[in-house]
Amino acid sequence: MDRKLTVDDYVWLTREEAEKPVGGLCMVFIDYWWAVDKDGRIAFFNPRLGNGNRRARDNFVSPQCNASEAISRKVAQSCAPDIFVGVVQIPMVMHRVNPGDYI
Repeated sequence: MDRKLTVDDYVWLTREEAEKPVGGLCMVFIDYWWAVDKDGRIAFFNPRLGNGNRRARDNFVSPQCNASEAISRKVAQSCAPDIFVGVVQIPMVMHRVNPGDYI
């Protein structure tokens, strides 16, 4: 049985937080379309790990964005229609990366 996603399954950033430069190793998303909630916040999927915990806020699991507006809209509507109200294009978002995820 599939579990319904809730707002707790995401880490949320305001647009101001998302557009601030971050230090260290990061990914940069240029002109990507981001799924947003009713408050205009962007999301990073952060499901529970096998031990029941979630990753720390700085270790975002999956940015909810895409370079294609159409794909971003479809994913937002199909994954969590009760949470996401639309998509917004943001000129630049810097997202800290944990190198340990790639080893």
